[in-house]
Amino acid sequence: MTGASTNELAVRLGWQGAVDLDYIVFEDTTTAATGASTDASTTPDEYATFAVKPNTSYWVWVGAAKGSTGPAAYDVSMCGAQVAP
Repeated sequence: MTGASTNELAVRLGWQGAVDLDYIVFEDTTTAATGASTDASTTPDEYATFAVKPNTSYWVWVGAAKGSTGPAAYDVSMCGAQVAP
């Protein structure tokens, strides 16, 4: 759950090996993407920052991109922030 003043979320997905992993972040009550990774490569790191709602729960889905093979161990780091409009 984001904090009372959180309106931005940074997500980093890291892994080892020759696989292309992606992530999608979506609000707990929907399946519409709030943010997602955008790199199409086997470089082991994907990072993005996007707007979120305060006091809201989010889910993170991680999976192999189409045509990529797995499995692969990974880690996800998330950092919320308050950015003044």
